[in-house]
Amino acid sequence: MQKDLEHIDNIDGGNLIYSVWKGYLQKPRKKQLVNYLKQRNFTIHKIHTSGPAGIDTFD
Repeated sequence: MQKDLEHIDNIDGGNLIYSVWKGYLQKPRKKQLVNYLKQRNFTIHKIHTSGPAGIDTFD
């Protein structure tokens, strides 16, 4: 995902909705991605679900 974002000019700000177990964020590659996004003023939303979530869940 980071490689894709690096090809976008002037990326500043956005949101990452992370809906997987937050323990995975301790893995080196995930930490690298989160740090990259924070440097570009992204907000990280940790929203764990216990199964598939439909779009209406996020109202």
